[in-house]
Amino acid sequence: MKRLLIFPAICALASSAGMLGADVYFYHGSGDNPVGRMLDARKLVFNETSVDAMSASGLTASVANNDFDYILFRAKSATSGILTADSQARLSVSQAYGQIIVDCNETIEHITITDVTGRQIGSYTPASPRFTIGSSALPKGLVIVSATSGSLTTTAKLFIN
Repeated sequence: MKRLLIFPAICALASSAGMLGADVYFYHGSGDNPVGRMLDARKLVFNETSVDAMSASGLTASVANNDFDYILFRAKSATSGILTADSQARLSVSQAYGQIIVDCNETIEHITITDVTGRQIGSYTPASPRFTIGSSALPKGLVIVSATSGSLTTTAKLFIN
């Protein structure tokens, strides 16, 4: 299994270049759309029947070996979200396996999802440090996710397949 050697080499290269991790995309056949992805992946475990991915925030996901043919890595040079040196407060928005994940080390107060025209298509008040939104109910295409926690606000553009 030559695949086992790829991810540690990518992470070592990214680390030596001052980068944080890698976005990992799983592809099947010659299609342009990934069948799975893990943003800001820090660990891949190759099992007999699947590949398990773990993100920097602790999210985990599995992709069956039969569901993908190859993996594409994109090195990251910055976090998505806001990190302040004073309080180490963190608020981030990511997307993995049909889910939008908003993660914070404090309580998330409000999340808004809009389309590219500015029309609001979702509004949530989670009152918890982590919130997951299924993206299957959202319209396909580009959406803008804004999240607020205390004085922190972050916005992410996500593509819904």
